[in-house]
Amino acid sequence: MDLGKVPPQDIEAEQAVIGSMLTDQDAVSSAIETLKPEDFYREDNKIIYEAILNIYNRAEPID
Repeated sequence: MDLGKVPPQDIEAEQAVIGSMLTDQDAVSSAIETLKPEDFYREDNKIIYEAILNIYNRAEPID
């Protein structure tokens, strides 16, 4: 039964995580230990996170 509740979300935090991952390789390794793509509320942030993970897993520079 859906009571119209919105799941917890913090769009600014999502953007901060992605921004950190784009500028700091250590942030990527820290984030992947904690976050899963489904932890992101916004679909566009989820897609960006998944793209960063794919690049990281191929050992390519993230820029």
